[in-house]
Amino acid sequence: MSLNVLDNKFRINLANNDFYNILSTYSAKSISGNVQYEIFKDNDYADFNFLQNIFYLKDLGIWFSYIKKYNRHIYVFGADKPQNFNNKPFCIIDFSDSGINQDTTAVFAQDKKGRVSILYRVNQNNLDWNSFELDIEGGWIQAKENGINNYFIFIGELNSINFIETFKKFIIDYEKNISSKNGLKDNALKENFCESCGNAISFIKSDNEIINELHLKNKNLCKPCIEKLAAEYVTKKIKEKIKVTIFNKDSLLERVDEPDLYQSYLKLLVELGYLKEINKNLFIFDKKTNSEDQESSFNIEKTGKKEKIKEEKCVKCGVVLSSNNSIKSGSKIISDKCKDCTRKTYAVKALNHLEEYVDPGISFNKDDLLKQVDNKTRFLDYLWTLEEFDLLEKDNKNGYVLKSADVLLKFKEKYGKVIKESEDKTIVETISKEKTSKKIIKECETCHQNLPISKFYKSGDGYTDKCKECSRKSYAAKAIIEIKNYVVPEVEFYKDDLLKQFENTTQILDYFWTLQDFDFIEHNEKNNTYILKPEKELNSFIQKYGDENMVDVFIDEIPAENTPKTVKECLTCKKVLPVSSFYKSSESNDGLIANCKKCSDKLNAASILSEITNHIGIGFPFSKKDLFSRLGNPNRANYYIWVLLEHDLIEHNDSTDTFIIEDNEKYQEYIKLAPKLKDTSEETPTTPIEENAIESEENSIIKDIIYISEISDLNNYRTVVLRGIVQNHELYQILEEIKNIITSNMTNMNCDRYKEKLIKLIVELDIENEKFEETLDYLHSHQWKKF
Repeated sequence: MSLNVLDNKFRINLANNDFYNILSTYSAKSISGNVQYEIFKDNDYADFNFLQNIFYLKDLGIWFSYIKKYNRHIYVFGADKPQNFNNKPFCIIDFSDSGINQDTTAVFAQDKKGRVSILYRVNQNNLDWNSFELDIEGGWIQAKENGINNYFIFIGELNSINFIETFKKFIIDYEKNISSKNGLKDNALKENFCESCGNAISFIKSDNEIINELHLKNKNLCKPCIEKLAAEYVTKKIKEKIKVTIFNKDSLLERVDEPDLYQSYLKLLVELGYLKEINKNLFIFDKKTNSEDQESSFNIEKTGKKEKIKEEKCVKCGVVLSSNNSIKSGSKIISDKCKDCTRKTYAVKALNHLEEYVDPGISFNKDDLLKQVDNKTRFLDYLWTLEEFDLLEKDNKNGYVLKSADVLLKFKEKYGKVIKESEDKTIVETISKEKTSKKIIKECETCHQNLPISKFYKSGDGYTDKCKECSRKSYAAKAIIEIKNYVVPEVEFYKDDLLKQFENTTQILDYFWTLQDFDFIEHNEKNNTYILKPEKELNSFIQKYGDENMVDVFIDEIPAENTPKTVKECLTCKKVLPVSSFYKSSESNDGLIANCKKCSDKLNAASILSEITNHIGIGFPFSKKDLFSRLGNPNRANYYIWVLLEHDLIEHNDSTDTFIIEDNEKYQEYIKLAPKLKDTSEETPTTPIEENAIESEENSIIKDIIYISEISDLNNYRTVVLRGIVQNHELYQILEEIKNIITSNMTNMNCDRYKEKLIKLIVELDIENEKFEETLDYLHSHQWKKF
């Protein structure tokens, strides 16, 4: 039992209210009286007296009183009936009312399920706690207090059905320990419980000398039991002399040798209501006794002889039945079994009921059991009883498991009747009248484990054939099949590329998250890309957990036919890349050009390099005007130079403002790509160039729209590339001009020094189709022109 001492003021006060209500409800009555308190406070003992309400717990033979003082809830307990004055307790139990105070004698502690118990500190009053006889090992228990395990004595669990019994044991053991410590021979509290009926002994001197004499010789009996048994004995003695119900006193006294003694007998029976005097000297028996059937064991004759009781033994264990170990009604033993064997017989009944739901040796969940039964309280008691006799234990997974079938059968044969399937139909009907299957353990058809039914999803009136975990894996197998329609295993892809293939992304997102849960999709945070596990691993999982008639627990299936891939193989580099790594094309079937962006840009640069080499040659410096004159188009020349600079294929001499192409390793790499251009030139994106050129670039701001993507049915946006060449001091002006556009649409921006006093600005925009014309009009209004 794992317990933590309560340190929350609210929880402490709730527990205190429960404790007080239990004690006061169990009390027979209350009086107002003076009570002495003595508690440990501030490194010293504090004594005080108060006029309090004192409650009498008749069945326990003790009184208690409660007060809240010194930030504590203080309970005191005393023996016998309370008086109006001088009520001195033998036991004080006090709790802190806020947080933890280790000067208190007791604490409230809570287990993992929220059940609250009362614990007593072992370091209080120097008591010998090894002498405590409680229902746990040696009476000791550990609980965490301020994060440290301390030892306590277990008083009882509040709100449990046997709290008063465990509390009674604590009080008896406590008083016995106090008596032993003070050198007293007898345990006063033990004597306060009647040996016959078990009720508290509270004897007040009687006017009848026979009763008083009996009390002196039988102090282990309460007054009602002494009176009852004395009356039965006296009635028997009188009926030996008088055989009739109505008789004359004089006739009785004439027949006996001790008339004075029988005179006292008559007086006793009249006082107790067993005889009624009709008129002078004429009496009638008013109450029926069982004196003919029962032998009295009490000595009421002057001879001092005790009449013998016939010994009866338990039919199971053979122990002699006595008032302490037997089941009684009043003073009469009514069972042929001792209390322990009676409890074990009840345990057999609990086993027979419980086995309607669970099998020996298989773990089950308590909550699953209680959901299946009609009477939860009864089955909770069954569980506690079977734990008491070590027939049921908790497993490592917070469940329960019955002992093996051999152990249970041996217990049943010894203490009860083994119920066969054909027997005890009443039990079956009582436990569950409408359940088609009472078993709370089910075997999963996939993993073949015996699991609690709470591990399965509900299906109609029953449960699915697969456990929840295997159902999730079955769904994951389906998700793999679906995702593989769009993604190639072990090839990186972008999540957005996948989501763009669907109008409703909720479903594919659920598949995606499921595969992440099972570690079938890994995330590369650096590139923000994802990758599916290897094909072999995926297929192995599908083979184990997937099937043709897969039950979709979460989302309906979606068609996966003729759906575009999220990856594509580049025609040039042969790499399989995400589709976002390709330029769009309205002429191809998949809406993408054949080469990836990197290869397309490289091929474009190779084409330009080849063309310029033909016009200028290798190793010869040339100016921009030289290239203008050769190409016949200044804008085309500007674009060519810009591309070659981007790919580091041309060098610029700032002092002469000339360019040169060197025959180096990079030149050879690009020039070798030129033969491939015949096959790919139509697919290589180029920037459209118009004839209207800006002749002066040094004195005017150049603002060109150098690229506009085609309209595509696959995307709801178009790409626009802006190029500006400005004086250094004009950069801020041009950025302010297009600030409204680049704030929400820009995907890339590059700013480089173009000449000594010029800066080249390249801005790439992605603009929604519906805002495209509006954006273009805005650019035109600010003198941005198509190249």
